[in-house]
Amino acid sequence: MKSERTFRNGESFHIDSTKINNIVQRRFAGAPRNYKQNFPKVLRQHPLQWVSIFNDLILALIFVSQTDLTRINDYRLKKYLPFPGLYTTAPKTPSAYKIEHSRFVVMENTIVENTVAYSIGRDSSFIIINHSQILTTPESGTLKYKVPLAYIISFGDNITPDTAYDHLDELIAYSVKLWRHSHG
Repeated sequence: MKSERTFRNGESFHIDSTKINNIVQRRFAGAPRNYKQNFPKVLRQHPLQWVSIFNDLILALIFVSQTDLTRINDYRLKKYLPFPGLYTTAPKTPSAYKIEHSRFVVMENTIVENTVAYSIGRDSSFIIINHSQILTTPESGTLKYKVPLAYIISFGDNITPDTAYDHLDELIAYSVKLWRHSHG
């Protein structure tokens, strides 16, 4: 059911793939069939594939297609980030959206060009659905990609690495509830 790639750029928080897999299994694979028909397309593919990104500031779970994984591997060979321009945790970096001290935010059908999409502050949890990113730089030319579905948790005083998986589980449960109520 699972295919996962993990990118780490911090030392003190270590991802627990088993916990993430258990959350994904329980929330998505275990959902009733009538709920699943309302899930985003990326969650209806088999096997489910995701990328985990984590460091001392965030935990991100990004669901991707096989095409996305191919692009990510191409980017890695070129020494690019897997999702260039998607987010920053540097507070002074300009961005299209700033999310800080917010919980259960849903950003859907966004398109961001030539700037960082999300500035992620402390103590936040949010969902990105169907995001398009276009970034042009002299070094790399124009990079275009989509993020079908992402769950992002940022650490702070209230959301800590110790509680990250509980917050991730709550955020995923929240999205399932939204899809159930808005589409079913």
